[in-house]
This record gives sequence, C-alpha cells and structure tokens, in this order.
Amino acid sequence: MHDLFTRGILPNGQLRPPREQAPELYQKTAIGWIPKDWSPTSLCNLVGASNIINGPFGSDLLTSELRAEGIPVLYVQDIKAGFFSRVSNSHVTDQKANELAFCNVKRDDVLVAKVGSPPCDSCVYDSEERAIVTQDVIRIRPGMNINPTYLAAQLNSTYGRKAIKRISIEGTRERVSLTEFKNLVFPIASLDEQLLMGRRIEAIQRHIANELNKCRKLRLQKLGLMQDLLTGKVAVKIQPENSPEPEALI
Repeated sequence: MHDLFTRGILPNGQLRPPREQAPELYQKTAIGWIPKDWSPTSLCNLVGASNIINGPFGSDLLTSELRAEGIPVLYVQDIKAGFFSRVSNSHVTDQKANELAFCNVKRDDVLVAKVGSPPCDSCVYDSEERAIVTQDVIRIRPGMNINPTYLAAQLNSTYGRKAIKRISIEGTRERVSLTEFKNLVFPIASLDEQLLMGRRIEAIQRHIANELNKCRKLRLQKLGLMQDLLTGKVAVKIQPENSPEPEALI
C-alpha cells in the first residue's frame, strides 16, 4: 500500500522505480514528492463539495423513526478500513429515506467513519440495496474521473492517515470536521492508473476477506470442540505418567 501510493504503477503493471533511482519520474509539490503524472487535488475539487456529505442531524432522524425492516441505516461500526460489513440492524421507511435523499447511499459510494481511533476508516459500499448514513458517517459519491476503490484506499493509506491526523479533533471520541475533511489534498493519479491500482487493492482485499472467513470458521470449530470436551461428549486419551499401559481413557 505504501509503494502503491508513493510510487504508483506504470502502464506495464510494474511499480515505478523509487525516486532515488529515477528522479525524472517525480515532481516536487506542496504536499511532497509525487509521480509526474499525478496532481495534488483537494477532495472538494475532485468530486465536488455537494458529493461529500454526512448524515442527518438532531431531529432530522429520531430514534422513534427507526424500524426493524426497511431501508438500512449505516453507522460507524459498519465501516472497516477497506471493507463494508454491516453489523447494525436499524432501518427506516421508504418515505423517510426519500425525505433524507441528500444522505442516501448507493453502490460504489465511498463511506468514511467520521469518528474513531483513528477516525476516517474508509470503504466502498458494495451492496445494491439503497441505504442512508447517520451523522457520524461521511458519504463520498465519486464521479467518472475517480475509482471508488482507489479513493477509499487512498484515505486508508499512510499518507491519508497522516493528512487526516492533522485535522483530527481530540476528545472522548477522535473525530474530524466535515469542512476540513473536504479540503484535504491528496496526490491523485490518472484514471487509468487508478484502475490498475484499484484492481491490485481489490485482489489484496479479497485475499484478506477469505483468510478472515477461514479464521472465523476455525474459531467456531474451536468453540464447538471445547464445548464437547468440557461436557464429556468427547473422550480424551492421555498417557498417564510412568504407566506401563500404552494409554488410558479418561
């Protein structure tokens, strides 16, 4: 990830040589050394201010308006760095979602946790189901010039974390201001390069997701085995110390 967002990928699919080896491929900018084909761009200029919003405030969405079924409501806990994984179970009616159309979410929107330790974990919304975000979630709607996977990974990258840390507000829960977030400047690659980088990032994320799924299944299996052992459903064979018997059944 560090190499991808400091060196990028050449058309042949290889990483650019480091600046020390090929200084002619890089340029010095206000945000540091970046590849010559990249440009420093604020999020606001990249996607448009109106496409970076957070959820409804105060009376716009009351607890009494939440339902067990309907249009999903997305919270901070549904956003992981690089992964969308819904664990919340709140919904609103279609009518309420229509009233809150400004904070609706659709597939390929980028979701950002406005609070957290650290704040601004980001992921791409990969569901076909319409949803709405809450106050502590930022929704970015990328245009045709930006790859969603690339943008979310840029926010999660080392550079992104450092930029976000500079605007973080300390408190009970570390957070960022939406206004300052919109003005963050990132080194943005061309769309073709974004797509190349996005494909690599997606491959890595699929691998991680598969490994996490295996880990979850093994933990469940372990819990089941421990339950069987502790309740005596499974006999445990051990070799008693200094026993001439080959093994004893406990």
